[in-house]
This record gives sequence, structure tokens and C-alpha cells, in this order.
Amino acid sequence: MDEDTDTLLALLSSLIHPLALDQELLIDALARCEGHVETAAKLLTSETQGRLAKGKKRQRIADLDDWLETSPTKSRSSTKCRDVSELSSKKSQIALKEKAKGPSRTSKLGTNESLRRTDTGEGASSAVLSNLPPRSSSKVRNVTNDELLTILRPPNSSEGASKQLSLARFPPLTLSTPALVAQYTPCTLHNSILPPELACRLFYTMMDESRTWQRNQWWLFDRVVESPHRTSFYIRRTSVSEGKDMREAAQYWYNGRQTSSPAAFPPAMEEACEIIERIVNAEMRKRKRFSLEWGGDSSEVDDTREKIIWRANVAASNCYEGTKESVGFHSDQLTYLGPYPTIARTTRTFRLREVIPVDERDRRSARTFNVPLRHNSLIIMHASTQEVFKHAVPPQATIDMFHPPFPPPASLSDDEANGNISKPSNARINITFRFYRPDFCASTTPHCRCGVPCILRPDMKNRYTDINSDRTPSTNGGTTETGKSRYPQQDVGRKGLVAKYWWTCYAGAQNDGKGCGYWKTMDVKAERRGPFVGDINNYSDSTSAEIERKTNETQIAVKIDLDCQPGSGKKQEISISTGIGFLDHMFHALAKHSGMSLTMTCKGDLWIDDHHTADNAIALGTAFKMALGEVRGIRRYGTGFAPLDEALSRAVIDICSRPYCVTDLGLKREKIGDLSTEMIPHIFYSFAIASGVTLHVDVLRGENDHHRAESAFKALALAIRQAIERTGGDDVPSTKGVL
Repeated sequence: MDEDTDTLLALLSSLIHPLALDQELLIDALARCEGHVETAAKLLTSETQGRLAKGKKRQRIADLDDWLETSPTKSRSSTKCRDVSELSSKKSQIALKEKAKGPSRTSKLGTNESLRRTDTGEGASSAVLSNLPPRSSSKVRNVTNDELLTILRPPNSSEGASKQLSLARFPPLTLSTPALVAQYTPCTLHNSILPPELACRLFYTMMDESRTWQRNQWWLFDRVVESPHRTSFYIRRTSVSEGKDMREAAQYWYNGRQTSSPAAFPPAMEEACEIIERIVNAEMRKRKRFSLEWGGDSSEVDDTREKIIWRANVAASNCYEGTKESVGFHSDQLTYLGPYPTIARTTRTFRLREVIPVDERDRRSARTFNVPLRHNSLIIMHASTQEVFKHAVPPQATIDMFHPPFPPPASLSDDEANGNISKPSNARINITFRFYRPDFCASTTPHCRCGVPCILRPDMKNRYTDINSDRTPSTNGGTTETGKSRYPQQDVGRKGLVAKYWWTCYAGAQNDGKGCGYWKTMDVKAERRGPFVGDINNYSDSTSAEIERKTNETQIAVKIDLDCQPGSGKKQEISISTGIGFLDHMFHALAKHSGMSLTMTCKGDLWIDDHHTADNAIALGTAFKMALGEVRGIRRYGTGFAPLDEALSRAVIDICSRPYCVTDLGLKREKIGDLSTEMIPHIFYSFAIASGVTLHVDVLRGENDHHRAESAFKALALAIRQAIERTGGDDVPSTKGVL
């Protein structure tokens, strides 16, 4: 059986890759070479190189779909293309000549001979035909790009049994209705929120105000950058009386730059704010709230006699003119907002994209959501938006002119300005209403060594699931009836809660790009933040952490809570499964006597040996460091002595961010159970390096290696228990003031 035209074209295209030429050129070359694929490939390559060398116009580059197209109508409709039947007749002549010489190329061959001919090009078409699906005599089947590449391209060096499947990439999705916004994001969309006359009056007022707004500047990568839009900041009239503290907070609201004292809400903004507050409070009552949201007991009630739980006391205003003025992806600083803030904003097209946690990046990818906002619309960014998503106001290809349906108010004194702002405009005014929490007032903000207030950021890349709930928290702060998140394509295992918040130096934004590098974990207890909605004793930020460590050899999951000692009110839970019985026993003893809850699971290549035990220690040390947070308000040093029959061990630990480890265990046996004794010192070393502690472990005496090893782990447990004990203060246990 001779090769059909489509197969010859596919073989020729594979040989001249990466050149991609029109199908008519391929057929012409095959006809000129009497159907010989290799000769045709050399001919096309030389001719193409010759044309390029002479500077002639290059042929149109075709894609795979052009030469994969096998429709008889298309292939025969071109007047420039030779008739395929001419090529078929020449192929028949070639086949007759070959029959006279010997067996046909398409006869049955041995495996080795077939592979040899495939490698040299002689039997390639037969090999391809054997892998293609059966062809119908009445209709030619189109071969997809993926099928052809799988057949013709050599395997990539990274391919193989362990090759990971590519992640599904979701295209941007436009959320044009309130229902879609609520389904895919932790936000709610509200159209026509203000009376039309008030909406126009607010627009005129802010356009008039925007004449004096400035473009913010800051340092970024050794150069000064400028925001593409004008901006300003306002505080509510009821907040002005709060004095210096509120004014100081407002002065540092944008990128660490100290600004002039902010203006008070104009009357139109105040009137609009009262309406927006009612809407926000009503929406917040519909959802389950997060533990670290503001839980202040307000005695104020609204018109429906419901308690007011959110007040807008500040507002940032931006003016975007034309299609190009925009702001890139970012999350708002939480310095004065605190964790899990609710923010109400009016703007033009709004864009959201989730920040995928580090340990989920190999399982799912982020999706971009576009939310078009017309005049007089509001989007409420509910709690968890700033922790889970970044948002942007993107540039647009086109923008509709806005024709205000009402004339400017008489209160605007500048007649010339009135005439300008009443004309159709391509400008958009964005107002972001925020609640500055009293427990995060400016006087409580840590200052870095530059003398500038720090900023508060969430650890968006390391999130966790709610361990205190049997239902997965949804992205809008509540839960669905089925306990699933509001992402239909990402229901399983989605992490929606932030484990850490950091105070960091931001002086570099204004100090010629130079900062002091100050950094510390926020401790809501030590900093006396609150009151909160939930019980912060159960909040994972204080003493808990959960991580996953994946390598080509191991897959480890660790969940730890350091504060499960008697009197803590928490139940100590220990579950260890490493695949090595004696190692499980040692980690169980370490957790039990240090007063921590520990869950550890490990899947590793035990059929090789037990070297993955070091990975368990690395994961445990990393989780320990995360759960401990900033070294503040603890004893820091710990010493433990633990006997077991004739064996006695001593462990000394210093939680100092200077990793070091010295061990002297004196183990003599090759193995204890299935654990190699040479790995035990390595376990202590790996834990010390990952957790950032200085560690000394010595076995003082003992004859039985099991007793020696177990007493060493128990001594470390007692040392850890002493070192992490709270002193009742908030000081850093170091003369340097930082660890």
C-alpha cells in the first residue's frame, strides 16, 4: 500500500521544521522529487535559504492548520496548486520501480528493521501510518496538531513517566451581572446606588476638586515612578475631631509618602457616604464574618434598628482621564485598615486576579475577572479580598463619553470650570470608602529604623483552610450550603485564610529607594489589637502553621500548633505517619513532651532507603518557625534533661535566627528498627537549620541505642517547651532589639 498525499505532506513538514510553508509549495516539491520526502525536504530548505540570502520577499509563513487541512475542496480549488492526481500517478510509478527491485517499503518488516528505516526516513511513513487511526474510504480525517506533534516530534528530555500535566489556563472572564460577581469573587456589585441627581452632583464636585489633585511619585528599582492618574485623600467630618492621630494616618496613606493634611468630605460625598454605608452594612450582615474582622461594640443603629458594624471614615479619590490612565495589580495596604477589611469603591472597569498559594501552584492557575462598572455603580470588596486577590483598574481600548444628565450645581463658584465639567467627558472618578480601625490607629503603628511608619501586608502566598470549621470558607467570607467555595472549577482544597501578616519598612518608596529592611510578624495579642469578631485564641496566626513540602522523592504535609499544653484550652492531637515506625515513635515523643499538636504525613521512596527522614525534619522545622512567628515575648533559651532507664540526654536550644547544630549521640548500631542511626544526627541538624535555631544535643550516658535516641528526642522536646514559654511581656529577648 502506498503512502497517501496527506501522510507525505506531514512527513515533509516534520523534516523541514521549523520552516512552515504553504501546502502548495510542499506538493510542488514532492512532485518535482517524484514523491521522495527527504529529497523534497532538502530542496525546500536550500531554496528557502537562497531566497533569504538574496534578500527576496519571504513566503507567507503558514501554521500547522494550513498544511494539516485535508479537505478535497480546499486542496483542489487552488488554481496555483498542481493536481494531486498527478502526484499520485508519479507515486505509482515509483512503487512499480521498487517492486521490480525487491519488497515494497510498506510490506511487513521486523521490529528492528522497521525502526531502522524510520530513523533514516525510509520507513517513516509506514511507522506514522501504523499509529494513525483507521481512515474512512469516503471521508478524509483531519489530524489535529496535538496528534501530529505526538507522532512526528521526538520526545522532549523532560518528558517521561514523571512529566506533570500542564495546568488548565482559564481565559479572562467578564462578570457583567451582580450574580456573576458574587459567584466568582468575594465582592458584590450594586448598580444605580445613588439618586441620579446626587450621582451627577457628586461627579461634578469631584471633577472640580480634581483640578488640585496630584500624581503620586515613589521610588521603584532605583528610579522615580509616577502614578498615571491624579489622586487625593479625604477624611470624614466626624473623624476630623479625632485630631492628630487620624490626620497622621491619612498623611501616610499612599506608598509611605507623607502628604499634606487631608481635606474633609465635601457635602455631596458625605451625602453619598451615608447611603453607601447602609448598603455595605446590609451586605455584611448576610455573610459569615472572619475572626480577625473588627468586632467593636457600636451603640449606633441604623434606620432598621440594626447595629452599625462598618463606618466609612476616610476615602481615597482618583481621577482617570481617557483610556490610558490606569493602575496595575496590587492589594491595598492594611496599615490602618487591619486584617480582613471591607472596602466600598466606585470606579470604571475593575479587574481581579487571585494570588495562588505556593503549595497549590502545581495544581491550579489563577484566573482574571473583569467587572465593568458604569456610572453610579458600586463594588463592595468584602473581607478576604485583600488577602486573596489583587485588583487593578486597567487601561481600555475605547471608552464612552459620559454625558451628565443634570447640570452642575450652583455651589460650584468657578463659571469657567462649570462650563468645562458639564461637557461630555471621558474622565472617570473613583472613590474608595474605607474604615480606619481604632485599634490600628497611627499611634500604634510600629516605626522602622528609618523613623517612618511601617506598612502591614498579608502573607498572600501561604494560606490555610479553616481548621476550626467543618465547612470550607467561601471567598466572600461565608460558606455555601454544601460547604464548597464559590469557585466552581476550584472547589477542592482551596485555601482562603491568611496565616501571617507582616509589618515591613516602606521608607524606600520615598527615600531614594533605600530602606532599613525592618520586618516583623504582627502579633495581635502582644500588640493588643481588637476587639475582633472571633476568638483570637483559636486564630492560626498565634501558634499554628500548616505546610506541604514536595520534592521528586517525597511528599510531606505538616500541621503544627505549639500551644497545646495543659491550661491552653486546646486538645493536643498527634498523628504521625512517615513510613518508618521508629521515626514515627520519635516524632510522637517530641510532640507529646513539648506540648504541641502535630500531624505529619509522608510519602517517600522508601524502596531506595530512609534518606527522606531529613525532609521530614526540614518540613517540621519550617512549620515550627512559621508557627512561632517573630521572636518576641518568649524565653528564647531552653534546656532539657531526659532519662530513659540507663540513658541520659541533654538538649539546649536558642531560638535566635542563627541556625547551628552540634550533636554527640554515640550510637553504635547500624539501625534501630527501620531507621538508620546515621540519619538521627541529620534529623536534628535539618530541624535546626530549617527552624533557624542553635541546637546542642548530647547523650551523656547509656548502653541501649534505642534508649539513647529516644532520650535525646525527649530532651529536645523539654528544651523547646521551655524556650517558647511566654514571659508575659512583648520585648525581643536580645540586647540588639531584633532577632
